[in-house]
Amino acid sequence: MSGVIIEQAVILAAGQGTRLAPLTADRPKSLLPVVGCPILVRVMERLWEGGVRRFVIVVGPHERAVRAAIQATFEPSAEVRLVVQNVPTGTVDALGLARRC
Repeated sequence: MSGVIIEQAVILAAGQGTRLAPLTADRPKSLLPVVGCPILVRVMERLWEGGVRRFVIVVGPHERAVRAAIQATFEPSAEVRLVVQNVPTGTVDALGLARRC
């Protein structure tokens, strides 16, 4: 796949993380820290290193917390669009929401 440039990534981060309770009582699982850094930020950093500069992130009810974590690390460098999936109806629906961006 040499020569292929991926410019945009879709990240599904709307999961509630019920199986990770009580760790997710006050935050979405995408913001749980791993070695001091939220999972979502780690994923975005790796994608950034690979050249991705546009992100569409499907989030659930913790949109404000996710937005704050992203702004602290990436904006205004990256183009980030958050799409809210109000009802957790699954991956296919989440991708459908992301596709509209």
